[in-house]
Amino acid sequence: MSGNNGCLSFEKIMGECSEKLEDIRFSGTRARAEGSAHIALALSSLAQKGNLKNITRLDLADNTFSDCFKDIASALSHCSKLEYLNLHDCMLSDEGTEEICKALMGVKAPLTFLDLSGNEITAEGSKSVAKLVKSLNGTLATFLAEENEMTSYGVKRVVKALHSTSLKMLILNQNECGVVGGNAIIDMVGGDGVDENVNRVPNLEAIQLDYNMFPAEMVERLTQTFGDKLAEMEDNDDEEDADADLEEEDEEEDAVAEGGPSAGVDALIMALGEVTI
Repeated sequence: MSGNNGCLSFEKIMGECSEKLEDIRFSGTRARAEGSAHIALALSSLAQKGNLKNITRLDLADNTFSDCFKDIASALSHCSKLEYLNLHDCMLSDEGTEEICKALMGVKAPLTFLDLSGNEITAEGSKSVAKLVKSLNGTLATFLAEENEMTSYGVKRVVKALHSTSLKMLILNQNECGVVGGNAIIDMVGGDGVDENVNRVPNLEAIQLDYNMFPAEMVERLTQTFGDKLAEMEDNDDEEDADADLEEEDEEEDAVAEGGPSAGVDALIMALGEVTI
């Protein structure tokens, strides 16, 4: 653990670093907002000097970036060689997550490892996560987004964005996910029959989905689909339908998205048909 003084010391050390810097780890500190602001400012300053251009690993887990995520995003926008990013338990929320995702997509970082767990990401925030994941389909090998609040529709967005031959590990424990999300996860690998012709993550080696809200029938289907790849499903709150109270607009939005490009074309044709010349 590190108090504000430890964060100040980190800021001073970072001020002495050069462009040769490749690996930064300041994690597990449980730094509060004031101390975390020093961390974020130090990284942003390094980036402005061009001294983050060779960074390949960045581990900032267990800090508090709820008030300074823009500085973190600013720093990340200069990390074009970044391969490993750990932002577990950084209190980013949806707003901070969106800024982080935009920065990573903008710089086209070739991430192979990404941890966004424990950041209070909801179904709304999952939209940014899905876009980022889609942009990383060629490199991402390990993706963690557990201990969030994405619900079934958020999980569905994320897994539908996966079309990756590089992904080997997917961890989505504890996301308030129910049957709708479970179906999307099974569809990701081609359905219950696991049709390899439509498996979007053919090289997946491990998946974790525990502490969600799957009924017993869904747990059985997931187990049959993934076999030994699926970690034990020891604890799922299946007393009620977790998806029953989700906002209707989430469902409607997914229905439009599933229509794909043709849905937009059909809408345009219908609109033109109403035009009087």
